[in-house]
Amino acid sequence: MLACAASVSLLALAPCAQAQLPYTNNLRIWLKADAGVTTNGSGQVTSWLDQSANGNNAGAVTIGSALPPTLLPNNLNGKPVVHFDGNNTNALEIANNASQQPGLNSWTVFVVTKLLANTGVTPPIIGNGPVFGGDNGWDLGLFGGKAGSWFFGSTGYNYSLYPGLANTPLSTTSFDVLQLEENRITTNVNIYHQAVLDGSAGLGTPSEPGNVSASGPVLIGSTVVPEPGSSSRGVWSASIDLAEVIVYADVLSQANRDAVNHYLEQKYNLFIAAYHAPALISAERALLNSQQIKLLFGKPLSPSSVTNVANYSLNNGAKVWDAQLTADPSTVQISIAPGIDYPSTVTVITGVSDLNGNVVSNETALVAVPYYVPDGFGVATAGYEDTFSAPTFNTNWQSGLVNAGDPDGDYAFSNSFRLTNGVLSCSDISPVDDNFLIYVNTNYFGRTQEVLMHLTITAFDNNNPRGVAGAAVLVEADPVNTANMGGCDVVAVIPGYGGGPAYNFFHTYSDHVLDRDNVTDLQVVVGRSYWVRISSTPSTNGPNNTIRAKAWDGNGFQAEPASWEVQWDDTTTTPRTGYAAIRAGWSGQTLGLVNFDVEYILIKAPGLPSITPQLRTSLIPRYDLGVAVNGGNAILSWPSASSGYKLQYKSSLTDPLWNDVLTSIVPIGDKNTVTVPLAAKQFFRLIHP
Repeated sequence: MLACAASVSLLALAPCAQAQLPYTNNLRIWLKADAGVTTNGSGQVTSWLDQSANGNNAGAVTIGSALPPTLLPNNLNGKPVVHFDGNNTNALEIANNASQQPGLNSWTVFVVTKLLANTGVTPPIIGNGPVFGGDNGWDLGLFGGKAGSWFFGSTGYNYSLYPGLANTPLSTTSFDVLQLEENRITTNVNIYHQAVLDGSAGLGTPSEPGNVSASGPVLIGSTVVPEPGSSSRGVWSASIDLAEVIVYADVLSQANRDAVNHYLEQKYNLFIAAYHAPALISAERALLNSQQIKLLFGKPLSPSSVTNVANYSLNNGAKVWDAQLTADPSTVQISIAPGIDYPSTVTVITGVSDLNGNVVSNETALVAVPYYVPDGFGVATAGYEDTFSAPTFNTNWQSGLVNAGDPDGDYAFSNSFRLTNGVLSCSDISPVDDNFLIYVNTNYFGRTQEVLMHLTITAFDNNNPRGVAGAAVLVEADPVNTANMGGCDVVAVIPGYGGGPAYNFFHTYSDHVLDRDNVTDLQVVVGRSYWVRISSTPSTNGPNNTIRAKAWDGNGFQAEPASWEVQWDDTTTTPRTGYAAIRAGWSGQTLGLVNFDVEYILIKAPGLPSITPQLRTSLIPRYDLGVAVNGGNAILSWPSASSGYKLQYKSSLTDPLWNDVLTSIVPIGDKNTVTVPLAAKQFFRLIHP
């Protein structure tokens, strides 16, 4: 099943200049995989030279048994990384010296790393914590796939220091920038993940750990030996790729922290979302409200920044009436002026910002239309709706012929209108006219009412004009024994009826008075679904009622017509009054001439209870592929609730072959997303094999 295809024009991006470490005050250790690394013939790292002035060079371990890690060339933005295999106890060691001890100073550690697998409870990334320092030392490690820390000092071994623990798991598909900070000023251990504070813990009781000065070496990648006194815990080794380590005997200011993160982001071509405006991921018409569009962004937004309607522009010039943050802090819902000419793109001009103040500027997304929704869904109204999925009728549904006392009324009712398989199955088995199923509720009896109905034609014998299928208004409970018999209808009829086209089509009646006009050139086909809408209001041109009607394809791929297609003033002697109804024919034949299923009906009229109509979920058949342009990339998205779909591309529509997109899918909000570079023209589709 093909969901959608979209094309974008793609532009090449220029490479960035080589970044330099912007802050070097109190720098204690600086290891980077693109400098100072020596390997043996097998690619194993034998030494890793410290780029600070302190000589904290890493080499083979001297205690315990561990294999050296492996250098992987051209791995991250064309630069090498050091690979630690957690299953083989890969480790490096930095010999103990005073410059690697925090002492009474604050301490900050940056690493650029990718978690490959969660191999143990607390494997270290780097540190000289309690394994070799007794109850004294520091460590940036992994706790169940998240970043964490130890700081133990002269005040004693204290497990309240243990959970300097981040909230967000590390990615196993991309590199993360982690920062550990022991802040002696605020007495907190803080973990930053992608430049955002992600976890914090107090430094224990007493408020500081005292002098943090280990007697053992700094280890990278593994504890090498079991923790003293805890041999049952075994050796903990990290399964990671490591690109860079930077250690300061300092707490960095916000400006310096940002500068270091920017350096790492630029050098390794990473994306640290905290420093970028939130990407507009997708724009999608709300399923249950035809005047709402949901905008999904890549991260939470500042609530006050989203409400200015001037921040948004629609390509068709339609007015944005309202903009609000939803319960999902990454999603904005905008309400647009009523109308059927819906915009095809939404541009966020400016003003919308994230929680860090990064402002969106001129990002555009195609408006995906997962389903063309008739007007009125999601909007409170006085009305009644029915999906006919209950095992019995609502007691307000009544047969017009039964109410008229017709001897065939019970036969017509029980055979013409049947609840089967979660729908209302209708036919023209009745031997007499005025075969209506009427929603009788005296609270709305009158002249103002509207019916919206979804029906599927299941059979159509074109040899008898008595076979009809549709909806009606102004039908009295007894539509036979009244001055104004029947009602006003919009129904499917046989080819050529009343001089109409040579195929089945929708036609309108004033029952027992006059045939009215045909509804455009919509061809009715067996097996297809249709929406019909008919309304009645007191006429402004006289004492009678104005009737309006339209019909359109009901499979969700056609928008509701912008205006009424048929309109007339009824000409009965006295104005009709009555109820909304479903209209079937009167062939009197056992199998029926016209059979149809009604999956949904909405009746709107003053006096009925207040409801918010909801589209029946079975009427939502497809998914659209969303496209948003974000800088030098295109972000493709589709609902994460869909299963079994895959994204494919090709460079030319004349190419008969589609290729699977192999880029990783990233869930954002309720969407699956794939980001592709704007490098050349490409066409994409979402397909269910």
